Amino acid sequence: MHQLYMNIVSLSELTPVEKCAHLVGNTRKTHLGLSCNHSFCKDCLRSYWAEKNDRVCPVCNRKSSKDLPTVHFLSEKSQQSKDPICNLHSEKFSFFCEDDQQLLCSVCRDAGTHQDHTVKATAEATQEHKKTLETSLKPLQTKLRLVDRVKGSCHQTAEHIKVQAEETVRRIKEEVGGWSSRS
Repeated sequence: MHQLYMNIVSLSELTPVEKCAHLVGNTRKTHLGLSCNHSFCKDCLRSYWAEKNDRVCPVCNRKSSKDLPTVHFLSEKSQQSKDPICNLHSEKFSFFCEDDQQLLCSVCRDAGTHQDHTVKATAEATQEHKKTLETSLKPLQTKLRLVDRVKGSCHQTAEHIKVQAEETVRRIKEEVGGWSSRS
């Protein structure tokens, strides 16, 4: 599977083609850029379009006017950097578009596609999303603890029933054995 940079969105929430939109590290694939500025590897995009029988962006559903989108090559800079680099402009991602849930470089931020969107610095967006995730995680952790307690209780009850059943079987055998010896 592709190497992904996604510290904000859970991988399990995304389809394989949506994961591909966030791809930055796999330099052996041919990347295709759509007019909405989302990029995908060629295989993922073609597979998605064939499945949907429509040429729309898998992330934002914007219709693609091209049969074959623009090919993007990752620069030397993006291959050497530890930070994620924009496939289009070879700049470090410094912003996050709240509307599209997409990382942006400064050029993408200023592009017409994101001008009327809520755009924040990645550090600020990361902190906000982290707080949201932590808030969402707390009730889940509480439920998990409750499930573990119930599971433990069920296990204890099952063990108790097993011991009672074995004791009942032993008593029945003793009584049946006592009857046969009386005859």
